[in-house]
Amino acid sequence: MKETTNSVSRGRRVSLIALVLVLVAGVVIASVFAFQIRKVKSSTIEQPTPEDEKLVPTATGEQEDDDATGDGESDSTTPTATPSLRPTTMPTASPTSSAPTGSPTGAPTTSPTGAPTGQPTEAPSVISTTSPSSAAVTGQPTTQAAAGTSVPTTAPSGLQPFEGHIFCYGDSLTAGVSDPTSTEVFPYAPFLEEALTGIYPTFKLLGNVVDHMGLPGYTSKQMVGALDHERFGLPGWMDRSPEDIDLLILMIGTNDVLKTDRNATEILETVTALHEVALAHPKVKATMAIDIPPAGFRKDTPSKNGVARQVNVGLRQFASGNPRVFHQYFPFAFVEDGEDWASDRLHFSPEGHERLGNELAPVVRQIVQEVREGE
Repeated sequence: MKETTNSVSRGRRVSLIALVLVLVAGVVIASVFAFQIRKVKSSTIEQPTPEDEKLVPTATGEQEDDDATGDGESDSTTPTATPSLRPTTMPTASPTSSAPTGSPTGAPTTSPTGAPTGQPTEAPSVISTTSPSSAAVTGQPTTQAAAGTSVPTTAPSGLQPFEGHIFCYGDSLTAGVSDPTSTEVFPYAPFLEEALTGIYPTFKLLGNVVDHMGLPGYTSKQMVGALDHERFGLPGWMDRSPEDIDLLILMIGTNDVLKTDRNATEILETVTALHEVALAHPKVKATMAIDIPPAGFRKDTPSKNGVARQVNVGLRQFASGNPRVFHQYFPFAFVEDGEDWASDRLHFSPEGHERLGNELAPVVRQIVQEVREGE
């Protein structure tokens, strides 16, 4: 009897041990299976491509950098709002929108000035009290037409009705960046439209009298490389334009000089290539080549200033040989701590962006009139 009891006890212990082993094995198998599932799921998460990261303008610099970060020309994001001006936030280009931006810039501002974060649907209604004045750069006339014809810069005594459509394309200087740490921009395009029509426009990506796209941080070489890009490429913006473009304004090259070691010949090749792409488009009637603006880095680095000067001379020569290209001297000088310049000494202040739009208005008006009369 005792022996039988011991046998039963041993059998129960064996059964318990076997049960424990089965449970442990089950836990181990379940853990391994769960790990494999997590591994498979993590391997299927879509990551941004290097190309997308390269092309999307950031809010802190031209393509990546911005003036303050060593980005160059104008590239960062925008200035903080001041009571006297009408700021806007840098738009995000979207292929599903009626028109992608700025950016940066572009938007752009079109931002792009590309930049190019969402913008309000309407600009603040406060009217600027800034009264821009004219100033020549290095003693040269402030404007020049394609064939060397000077164009007056004084605004007409009485504002005449304006008929025409303008498109501005460039980097952060076109996007309206002023303070690289801010997301507000002050693109010159709306100020140009106000100077032409007397009305500061309600924001929309396309369909203004003066549309724009600013790509902060972009060099002219990068713009050429992005020609096929749906949101930032120049051809896409021309395709989406709701009407013909009487004048397409290009102010580019600052980032090439500031951020790269490209020489003047190389920079001119890509800058003029963008003009040629624009002129080949059936909607574009003429282009304007604005000089690489003066800036603190040009004052600090004679070698880079020399490259910029050579590019500007080349732009004048390019325009003189093409009746559909108009050259424009940059209308005001760099002044240390001047009211037209941001603290980074690269971008324009809000007042500077407004001044640029106002200075360009009489020139643009005359060019558009000439272009339309010549049709």
